[in-house]
Amino acid sequence: MSIFGTMKTGVSGMNAQANRLATVGDNIANSSTIGYKRASTAFSSMVLPSSGGNYNSGGVSSNIRYSISESGGYSYTTTATDMAIEGSGFFIVAESRDPDAAQFLTRAGNFARETVEEPSGSGVYKTFLKNAAGYYLFTPSQATASSNRFSGSVVEMPGNDIQSTPTTAGTMKFNLNNQTKIAPALPDLPTAENIWKTSMTGFGYQGVEIVYDFTFTRTAANEWSLTVTDKRDPSTVLVGPETLEFDPVTGALNPATGDLTIPLVAGQNDDIVVSLAGSTTQNTGSTIMSGGLNGNGASAVKDVIIETDGSIYIQYQNGSKVLTESRLMLATVTSPDNLNPVNGNAYSASNTSGILIANDPGTKGVGNLMTKTLETSNVDIANELTEMIESQRIYSANSKVFQTGSELLDVLVNLKR
Repeated sequence: MSIFGTMKTGVSGMNAQANRLATVGDNIANSSTIGYKRASTAFSSMVLPSSGGNYNSGGVSSNIRYSISESGGYSYTTTATDMAIEGSGFFIVAESRDPDAAQFLTRAGNFARETVEEPSGSGVYKTFLKNAAGYYLFTPSQATASSNRFSGSVVEMPGNDIQSTPTTAGTMKFNLNNQTKIAPALPDLPTAENIWKTSMTGFGYQGVEIVYDFTFTRTAANEWSLTVTDKRDPSTVLVGPETLEFDPVTGALNPATGDLTIPLVAGQNDDIVVSLAGSTTQNTGSTIMSGGLNGNGASAVKDVIIETDGSIYIQYQNGSKVLTESRLMLATVTSPDNLNPVNGNAYSASNTSGILIANDPGTKGVGNLMTKTLETSNVDIANELTEMIESQRIYSANSKVFQTGSELLDVLVNLKR
């Protein structure tokens, strides 16, 4: 047996346990870090050739592994931009807003709004989503990455400036009382007992509020006439008279009636398409059962709303919300545990992690998006403390091996004296 080999083996054992203690320390330090994945140390033996009665001690080598594919727990919040993934997907993030910035994957979904003037001095403000580590949420324009990069851009939305959105569509599901008296034939004019009126509010250019008045006149047993006017100018008819036919048995609106098209503003080509599907005429009071027009008046941005399908909306102070062009997608790789960790609980692709593929949340195995939720670390403190005590004892034992070898070496040296 080689005394030097024994001492070298003791050193390799101490180095291996030092690495293990380092991973334990990192795990404990990051046990409260959102999206952190624990590191662990795997050991393998080192064997040197031996012959006959001569044994050459080898040692031990250590290899660091990351349990990236292992999910942590979930904590629930009240912040609309906090997100977590139930499944194997990752958020795609960029190091900066620059189109050529480095891209990474992360499970840390603690995003917050960052509103900046861009370009500087332009007076135009834009909002981005940035997590606690400083990475920007990225939306790819392609499903498969090329050279471990997606084409696309960071998620971008209007800033805190005043915004308005013209009305483009709506729904109106109504019931018309079939006991309403039928209007007299021309030239006699209908009276209040032949008519039912209601209104809906939309928004025109620059957030101008427009009230559309709907006038329903019963013209036959199963037939009504509809006209639409702008409350600001009742003399100008925007729609009608349109004939609405109802089934004589069920009272349901004839599907052939189709949608109602209303000019946003008289004389303009921007139309509002209103669906009348599900409307009826029954022996109950005339009423709007459900419906409304989209769009919003001039209002400041209040918050960002992210739906579980990846749709991103801007919510305004007046309660309305508008769909943005950006969309959240999740990425997957074949071997997530082979990703390379980088600062900020993020990961870069490696030669052994597989191809990066992006899909909508809830599809093709990327996992489900959970909003107002954060994924906690997958560190078990009790397990880490157990490993720390065990590693400390093994380190001490290896130091004893080294110390014993050193003492034997002293005996050998003293033989000359």
